[in-house]
Order: sequence, then structure tokens, then C-alpha cells
Amino acid sequence: TIDLFKWKSFRLPKTIYRKMGKHQALGLFVDNEIHIDSSLKGKKEMEIHLHELSHYARPDFTEDEVRELSRKFTDYLWREGYRKADNED
Repeated sequence: TIDLFKWKSFRLPKTIYRKMGKHQALGLFVDNEIHIDSSLKGKKEMEIHLHELSHYARPDFTEDEVRELSRKFTDYLWREGYRKADNED
């Protein structure tokens, strides 16, 4: 679990987009890097980002718990209108 009160040492993982076919996965979290399949778009891409970020934030969670959390967060953000936009903050 991340102690957010130690914010000075809090570093978000780097994101790397690449083909993930040989891993038979849409995303991976390893060595403080999130690897996302470069073919993903839209809601599925958001879900995989949140899934891998959940592994980072909660390494104690099981795969099922991470999957459920990321899907619920994705559904919430998507319903609220959040979408990926290039070159915007």
C-alpha cells in the first residue's frame, strides 16, 4: 500500500506503449513501469491503465480484487465523461 503522506518519495510509474501479444496480456506492471498494449483505445485502454495502476497502489490485492476495482473505477470515470485527449492537461 502506498503511504500518500510520504508524498516526496511518491513516484508514479512510467507508462510504455507497445505490442503485448507475446505476453498474452493487455498490460503489465513491472519495475515501476506500466506497459500498455499500443492497440488499445477508448474504455478498454482506460480500464487497463487503472488495472495496472491498481497493482502499483495495492500490491496486496489479489488479481480478482484488482480486476473488480479497476472495472468499477473505469465505469465511474467513463460515465462521468472522462476520455483521453491528446496534448491537453
